[in-house]
Amino acid sequence: LVRSRGLGDVYKRQEQHYLSALRLAEETGYLQGVAKICANLLGMYARRGQYDLAKRYLHQAEETTRQIGKLPDLPGMKINEAFILNLAGDHAAAFNALCAAMKLYRQMKLKLEPWPKALIDQGLAEAYLGRGELAKARRRAERVIALGEGDVLPDALRTLGEVGLAAGRFPDADR
Repeated sequence: LVRSRGLGDVYKRQEQHYLSALRLAEETGYLQGVAKICANLLGMYARRGQYDLAKRYLHQAEETTRQIGKLPDLPGMKINEAFILNLAGDHAAAFNALCAAMKLYRQMKLKLEPWPKALIDQGLAEAYLGRGELAKARRRAERVIALGEGDVLPDALRTLGEVGLAAGRFPDADR
């Protein structure tokens, strides 16, 4: 209990710092800062299970990104949206957001680098898992592992374990 209370204090301070920084960025008209801070806030709120707040900051980040003309950042916003939606259990909407991200990469003729590709595949793996499409979830998680992107790798391994548990294959869950 003490440890969790201490962590709550850390989250509260983190939130206060982000909100102060956001106010300052807005007051000074630093729109690129507004977009970045909103992206950080959406991640923080999503991880805390506060999905409505996460979506609010996602929309503000997306709107600001469009306003400053950083259109190549929009596919990443869709990946962030999928992250929130998967955590909230809306796997069909997460799948659609990831499809929209891939479409934006194609439309803008942007190269899909390994890191965003890994994020998309991981998001799809989680969406498929949530929808009970275990074979597709496994394939996507294995693609993430093959890409070897260190930040995404632990999530892919976790997803493979969850696929194994959902399929009743407990040795797979130990992988």
